[in-house]
Amino acid sequence: MSKTATTGPEATLRRENEPSHVDALGGGRLRRFQPGALRRLGVLLLLLLCCQPLPAAEKNFTVSGVTLSLEEVSSAVGVTYQSMRFNRAAHIWNVEVVLTNQSTRAFNGPFVLSVESYSGTTGPLQADGLDGSAPPKAFYELSGVVTNGVFSPGDRSGSRTLSLGFTNGAPRLVTKVYMKPALPGGPLGLTRSLNEVGQPLPNVMVMETGPQGPRTNFTDATFGVVTLGQGQGEHVWKFTAPDYLPVWLKETLDTNDVAVLPNPRLVRRDPNRFNLTPLGGGLITNRNGTIQINFLPGFFAQDSTATLTPVTAQTLPAPLPRGWSPLQAFWLELTTETALDWKVLQTISGNGPNAIATSLPGSGAYALVVGDAAPLAPPAPLVGQVLPDGTANLTDFSMLKASGTVQPTSSPASRVPELVTGAASVVITNQTGNMPSGVLLRCEVAEEYRLRDGTRRVTPQYENSITAYQRPGDNNLTTLQASFPMRPLRLFGAEELDKATVTVDVLAPVAFGGGVLDSSGGQVTSDGVRILAGAGDVTGTQAVQIRRLAPTNFVDLLTTNVTVLQAFDLSVAGVAPDRRLVARFGALPANSLFVLAKVLFEGGLYGLQPLERLRSDANGNLASLEPATGDRLSGLIGAGQYLLLQVKELLGLVTGTAQNAAGQPGVGLPVRVTGQPWLAFSAANGAFRLIAPTGTVAVAVTDLSTGDTGQSSVVVADPQTAAVANVSTASIGPSVVAVTPASGAKAVSRVTSIVVQFSKPINPGSLGASGTQLLGTNGLPVATSLTLNLANTI
Repeated sequence: MSKTATTGPEATLRRENEPSHVDALGGGRLRRFQPGALRRLGVLLLLLLCCQPLPAAEKNFTVSGVTLSLEEVSSAVGVTYQSMRFNRAAHIWNVEVVLTNQSTRAFNGPFVLSVESYSGTTGPLQADGLDGSAPPKAFYELSGVVTNGVFSPGDRSGSRTLSLGFTNGAPRLVTKVYMKPALPGGPLGLTRSLNEVGQPLPNVMVMETGPQGPRTNFTDATFGVVTLGQGQGEHVWKFTAPDYLPVWLKETLDTNDVAVLPNPRLVRRDPNRFNLTPLGGGLITNRNGTIQINFLPGFFAQDSTATLTPVTAQTLPAPLPRGWSPLQAFWLELTTETALDWKVLQTISGNGPNAIATSLPGSGAYALVVGDAAPLAPPAPLVGQVLPDGTANLTDFSMLKASGTVQPTSSPASRVPELVTGAASVVITNQTGNMPSGVLLRCEVAEEYRLRDGTRRVTPQYENSITAYQRPGDNNLTTLQASFPMRPLRLFGAEELDKATVTVDVLAPVAFGGGVLDSSGGQVTSDGVRILAGAGDVTGTQAVQIRRLAPTNFVDLLTTNVTVLQAFDLSVAGVAPDRRLVARFGALPANSLFVLAKVLFEGGLYGLQPLERLRSDANGNLASLEPATGDRLSGLIGAGQYLLLQVKELLGLVTGTAQNAAGQPGVGLPVRVTGQPWLAFSAANGAFRLIAPTGTVAVAVTDLSTGDTGQSSVVVADPQTAAVANVSTASIGPSVVAVTPASGAKAVSRVTSIVVQFSKPINPGSLGASGTQLLGTNGLPVATSLTLNLANTI
């Protein structure tokens, strides 16, 4: 298992207040003509546009199955038509439309051009939808030609080809433009809860204190992402999780941007407990003896217990002020939570490598810190006062360079976390001057696993943050050091894993690059991926980030007749219960079938959870095939890695309940359709939803805690009707899954090992002299030695 650390800190008709006319070919008079004239005159543009100033109003449009209330912005957005031509093959008019933001406001999608009335044409063709008026009016949704879904002042969209029905006369349109005003980005804060190794720690409670008082939130159940903030002003957040020590962050949110907050790293509480008595006091120490705390007799009024948990420079319970470096830190118990400041208890003179002794007033979180050297030195600390903040600051990250190492560079595969954990060290150099301690840097972590069966696994890429300090390190004020652990998210034994690579890119901090959704609904777009939310689909205001992924990362998940067209990573929290988001993309194959799926990598299992079945129309626009009521797939309901898959046939829904060997509904039981990539984990009531082609299919379930398995056959007769397949695990002995070489194999070397793979672990004691034997062709035992892998399955 290896680890790496890398660094990288024409003539146009413009919509105005008056109708305009223009000859697309430049010279000559405006002419009225019949299609036959095109053979002699070429392509001539003639389009009349009428714009009637109207007061701003809101109107509901259903876009990609999501109903949104959009504001009319006709007075703020210019509409330009160009390159009108007669399509002789289809006997229709084609024309390009372009939007221009002529206002000082920014808008978010969807971007709707509504055709209010027309003449000189039979009407708009191949529109994207109809509104709810009587009679209904056609509209075009132009998000596909607006870069990243934000229409800023002065922006000009790309062009979209419209089709108009032909009739004698010059086409004339009356249109209105509808958009959603851009949501301000804040004041909000976005962060991700992590464990001590810097990996996502989901479902962390966040107690927020801000301008509007106390509030409780939770980080999401997949990536640990959470959006925080109550408006302008100072905020304090406490992050807590069972068996972990809390972490506090404090930040003043004072702009309309989304602040990217430091990632809190929660440390698991040390399980060692020390018994202390009133008469004897006691001594407690950490595992390697570098921290010792002696309690004198009489310190306690009654028998007590104590826990000592060391923390590192990256896992401090609260950030240090600028200009200070932690040499040693530990937890007893944090009692002065509301202050959220480091208080100076004592100043101590060091004596080279010798130990330092001091007294402690009681329980709490403590750190031995040292200030930066002049001219970066912070103000002198005063006993009893808050540790002062230094005045030096780093504002330009463009001249930073970094180099890093990991020790050890590789480790044997193991399921024991400590045996596959490396220590990374990074040195950051400022090429233009000094740097104070406390510089926050961003890390991108990517992991790849190659298994012995030849398949490849790629876990979701995630971000974390590290803090760099002057000490311990060299005496160069232009450099900072940061140390942090590296460990793979997934743990495999040597019998399964060929190689795992963990790569960390250390980068300069960047501003928030996503979008914002609130309870009124809206759209966030990035790299051609659009996420839409209707009114009430999200709670509060949520920051959203979208990142494109390489489809080739997931080819090992696929079976015949399934192709990955799109892959993306979504970070979002706060989707309301029983609500869902909608994902839409750019140009897709027309008249085709698709499945939106979530990548699952849990319990050593790798598969695709189907979320939504879709179909494209003649223009490549997606529409959901899930029923509005009744049995259906869940849809997109949170953060994760997602794939848009093209499939060859319509797939039916398979539902049921997964039970354990005791006949009770099981939670978290993996359920699969054999021979298919589809995987689901049963809900608290044992329910699951999968998809399968028509015909007879087998649905299999496994209890990961016991190794019990079960299977049930079901007939998927009609893709429009859900098939029910209830499955139960059963306690059965192991069976032989495979034997190598296979029965009847020829030209096998005499020294070839015979490998037998079992369906579940076997008792090592059964491999006695008479328990397992190799017989020759004469039926007599052959002298041999037997070995068993760590999983007891091979």
